[in-house]
Amino acid sequence: HIPLLIGIAILTNVGQIPLALFRIREQLKIYSFISIFQFVSQHSFASYFLLIKKMGLLGVLWAQLVSLALAALFHLFFLRREMRLPFNKQHILSPLQFSGYLSIARIVESFVATVDRFFLEKFVSLKALGIYFLAKQLGTILNIFNLIFKSALLPIIYKVAIQRKDAPKVIAHISEVYLGLMATLGLAIIFFSEELILIINKPNYLDALVYS
Repeated sequence: HIPLLIGIAILTNVGQIPLALFRIREQLKIYSFISIFQFVSQHSFASYFLLIKKMGLLGVLWAQLVSLALAALFHLFFLRREMRLPFNKQHILSPLQFSGYLSIARIVESFVATVDRFFLEKFVSLKALGIYFLAKQLGTILNIFNLIFKSALLPIIYKVAIQRKDAPKVIAHISEVYLGLMATLGLAIIFFSEELILIINKPNYLDALVYS
């Protein structure tokens, strides 16, 4: 499985570059088309490998790899006229001044997300583990909206930073609105989490309120 996982990791990270470029340029049709295509193709291949080929986890990995490879072909098609292979030291070092610290933070974040699952599975009862992950799923509602807002705001922020002289003030105002919306949504999830649990699960899982 390791070669598949390495291939998935490479294609996933490389694929973020053209998608970010499409968002910066506000080429929403291309961005939406590739995103939707990748989602549909991944689930279609996963269904095929799981239900027809009976490949289990290996089928899920192959589905991800194939869908990412097909998406990469679309990236090449749309960017073929702009692709060059120049080597410029400044072009490489400039992004690293900003992204280097973010990479460390991302590694730590991924490590923490994995470690908590490891310790919980080793030392916590199955019932407590289920309640914990139910509470965590409620928290993902906020994360989903966070991703939606970020996808919508990033092109606007890039455009403002390039075109407007008062970019710091405008971006600060956008950040205030963004934080206000996320805080409101977070409070709404906290206040109505009991009702959400009762709708999607049984009252036995109300203990998840302690974690959420």
